Amino acid sequence: MTDDDIISAILLEEGGFVDNPADPGGPTNFGITQKALAGWRGHPVSREDIREMVEAEARQIYQRRYITGPGFGRLTSPALRGVMADCCVLHGERNAVRMLQRALGIRADALLGPLTESRANGFDGRKLALLVEADRIKFLGRHITNDLTDADKDGIPDATEFAAGWFHRVARQIETLV
Repeated sequence: MTDDDIISAILLEEGGFVDNPADPGGPTNFGITQKALAGWRGHPVSREDIREMVEAEARQIYQRRYITGPGFGRLTSPALRGVMADCCVLHGERNAVRMLQRALGIRADALLGPLTESRANGFDGRKLALLVEADRIKFLGRHITNDLTDADKDGIPDATEFAAGWFHRVARQIETLV
């Protein structure tokens, strides 16, 4: 699995333009938020900028922001690299690294430093990816239980609205690992 394959899998999960009021990320296209696109381009962007973004730019953002930038590109296991990139997209870089560190049984300081990298690269990549996914399920459970925000005012907590999709996404990744 190459980085391009990893990004293609993420793009399948994320889809095209969405502007769901329950999503704290606001409008997204290819899973890229307005904040992420503004950071990438170096200036504020509009909802229309998000809508008009092309897949090639989204792929560049994924490569830099979710694989290379956090250091996941240095992980030797493609399976683990794919899981970590997807964790980073959905949960943020610091949470993703903490998941990896907890799976390794080391202090979860949210920094992908030399110790975390060497331990991860010395571990069976598929097994470690499955351990990260187990931690991810626990993380999602805590998030759904504790986040009662209802931005769209429909009486259903926003995290609850997205729960099934998140768990299906993790399940699909686990299925590719076994």
